[in-house]
Amino acid sequence: MAGSFKHCLTDEGNYHGLGLLENMKDMAEAVEQMAFMLLQLKQRWGGEMIVQGLEDNYYECLRGERPWPDFMKPGIED
Repeated sequence: MAGSFKHCLTDEGNYHGLGLLENMKDMAEAVEQMAFMLLQLKQRWGGEMIVQGLEDNYYECLRGERPWPDFMKPGIED
């Protein structure tokens, strides 16, 4: 799959960015795969609570209220 989740990661499994997603079809495939994984995580291990916690953590990092986890720190090539 050209637009897979793996194209957004480095070989070490950290976030790489979106540079390898060449077009909207690739982007849609990557987003669909990530949504599937997130929904599967929600179903298996935590229901709404884990998803809400993950979303809250993302926005706290985005607003600068907490540091980004190491797996999200640059080396990003967009």
